[in-house]
Amino acid sequence: VSRSSDVFAWGMSALEIFTSTAPWGILSEKQIFRFVVQEHSRPDRPDEDFGLTDRIWDVIEKTWLRDSRSRPTFNTLVQLL
Repeated sequence: VSRSSDVFAWGMSALEIFTSTAPWGILSEKQIFRFVVQEHSRPDRPDEDFGLTDRIWDVIEKTWLRDSRSRPTFNTLVQLL
């Protein structure tokens, strides 16, 4: 566990808060692991608005960057939001 993995988790939690649905909620943990770790997949932007402005979606996507060193810090997240 690292700060960059916490930032990734924050992004997933933020998406869940906006949509009231867990990312890939219908999949097993094993399937989610395969999507995220092996296939580098990320959730698509929901079709419904849910209050996810372009700016907020951009911030959330930055938390999921494949290169963990490129993800924002929590201090940066606070400034971006």
